[in-house]
Amino acid sequence: LEESLKNKAGDPEVTVRLARCYNMLGRGAEARTVLDNSLRQNPDHMLSLRTRGQFALADQKPADAEGWLRDAVRVSPNDYQAQWLLSQSLQQQGKDAEARDQFRLAEQIKDRVERLGELRSRKLSEQPLDPALHYEMAKLLLDSTTPQVAENWLKSALNLDPAYRPAHLLLATIYEKRGETELAAEHRRRAGSEK
Repeated sequence: LEESLKNKAGDPEVTVRLARCYNMLGRGAEARTVLDNSLRQNPDHMLSLRTRGQFALADQKPADAEGWLRDAVRVSPNDYQAQWLLSQSLQQQGKDAEARDQFRLAEQIKDRVERLGELRSRKLSEQPLDPALHYEMAKLLLDSTTPQVAENWLKSALNLDPAYRPAHLLLATIYEKRGETELAAEHRRRAGSEK
């Protein structure tokens, strides 16, 4: 990793892995310095933020960890590990109610990720022509990724069943949020006229 970093100076992906290695080798101060320097150059690098939060938790500095982890979840709100670690930092500070809420949020993300995995690896291969599965993918992805990916799954559901009402309704909602009122109205009309 040190050699790789010479060729890719400032690469936060390599830097965070090097910092983790230093930490595991008992070179904690060096790990934190490397990571802090990288974060000055790449302040929104989620893996670096999450790792810095982990280091702070390991150092028994939960308040410091909270700051790093809040930044990590701001950058990547659907990262289960960052959300879970944030719940741990809150719990260690005695912020019990907030820690419970944060833990619930982390578990919701974990459940969503697990269901997405199940749909991708098993359900869709077993029933590729089921518009309800395409719709479910869209709903799960809408919470965790760009609306465009969810929109593509909804269009896929409608290719399988042009009268699939839930897909029309969710597309109408997506188009309304984007200000595409004509498209939204068309999908609302189709949802209302379809039995």
